[in-house]
Amino acid sequence: MTRIQQYVTFAAAILVTGVLSGIAGGFTTLVVKAIEHLVYGYEQGPLLTGVKDASIERRLLGPAIGCALAGMGWWLLRRKATVPNLTEQIRAGSPFEHGPMGIDALLQVLAVGSGASLGREQAPRLFAASFTELWIRHGSIPPAHRQILLGSAAGAGLAAVYNVPAAGVLFALGIILRSWRPLAVLVAVATSCIATVTVWPISHGAPTFLWPETHFTSKAFLFALIAMPMAALIGTAFNGGDASVPTLGLIGGAAVLAITQNAPVFAAVFTAELTHPPLEVWVFLLVAAIGAHSVRAAVTRRRVARTPAEH
Repeated sequence: MTRIQQYVTFAAAILVTGVLSGIAGGFTTLVVKAIEHLVYGYEQGPLLTGVKDASIERRLLGPAIGCALAGMGWWLLRRKATVPNLTEQIRAGSPFEHGPMGIDALLQVLAVGSGASLGREQAPRLFAASFTELWIRHGSIPPAHRQILLGSAAGAGLAAVYNVPAAGVLFALGIILRSWRPLAVLVAVATSCIATVTVWPISHGAPTFLWPETHFTSKAFLFALIAMPMAALIGTAFNGGDASVPTLGLIGGAAVLAITQNAPVFAAVFTAELTHPPLEVWVFLLVAAIGAHSVRAAVTRRRVARTPAEH
């Protein structure tokens, strides 16, 4: 294969990866919505409206039955097979176990659609990477490029399901691949953008959550500073007063996500892209995320320094 053919093949692989990731995100969104409509018995409108209008029996039995079925499915799955970690598989370059991965993703969709507050980002990442791996498995793409494509596919799946292309890029580069090489950046940006646009007929390019008519004051910035050590120590915090409740909630979420994902910039961008808040709120999110991550890192270093060396 000539060099030009290699370039064309890789460019085509980037395009197909982005489209497949968008399809994965769209598939996840549609299945989650279908389950939500079935569980809560509504035909149109947002989930919150459907839950409010549902009977008390549906509110109790729907999530209970759906999550019980998902839990039983996971129990049976783990008795019969090992569910591999997606990030570890991509970094190791090992072949995917598509059966367990697909079942695990479907069970996550069932739990989320039934009302479990787990987030729906894991399933599209699995689907996107799995679809891409099936497509490139028997091709002539070098292992290093294959790893970049799969890591980018996982980020693009996240981007598609939440309409957060920038966060998808940061997730692929900073969390999955842990690489900022120019080629990795190029592929991650391309696939996340393509995946996001691919699913626009379903998402309509709108933010996942609408930012409400609200106000924010200096108390919001004060809360961002307070949330740093609190998020690092106990996960999240809330401070009342006359500051904007959505702003404080988003700040707390960004701070906690920065700790759990060990990626403060991703946490800030992801939470901001979910709602598209005013620019000032983006600053608060970044301050809180970086601050919480820094406090956690400082505490960890101090703890390690106090631990006596083992002989």
